[in-house]
Amino acid sequence: MADMDQIKEKCENAIAAGREALDKFTPEEHPIDYARACNSIGGAYGTLANLEETGDKADNCKKACVSFEQALMGYTLKEHPIEYAKTNSNLGNAYAMLASVEDRDANCIKAFQAFLEAFKVFKDSDDTEAMQATIQNIHLHLQVCEKLRRKLEELFIK
Repeated sequence: MADMDQIKEKCENAIAAGREALDKFTPEEHPIDYARACNSIGGAYGTLANLEETGDKADNCKKACVSFEQALMGYTLKEHPIEYAKTNSNLGNAYAMLASVEDRDANCIKAFQAFLEAFKVFKDSDDTEAMQATIQNIHLHLQVCEKLRRKLEELFIK
């Protein structure tokens, strides 16, 4: 139990430090510092969400998603492709975790879209581990999207 408390405390400290950094850095003037702070905050919220079985899990997942989306304002595909891909992978994981507790279909689609964005970069990179993980995530969420497509077809084609 003490380990969980320590992890929560470290996450809360990371969130506080990230927010403090956001007071200093704007996406327009310091895009990379802004993106790093947002990514750190998103990672901390993602870790907190992993610790929760119920309760704050959905809220922490949503905060992680928002933070990773904000990080993408600094990590653009054109200027920082690897960071862009890693952040999209983090975003996909956050949406996938959110899908486990809330609005499964919509959040799975968002996860799938984020993983596809990551794949745009990883398919041409030397990071085969990241590419393989992204392919696995795409495959998993493609199955969910296909099930959703079939459900929609059944509703509208009958």
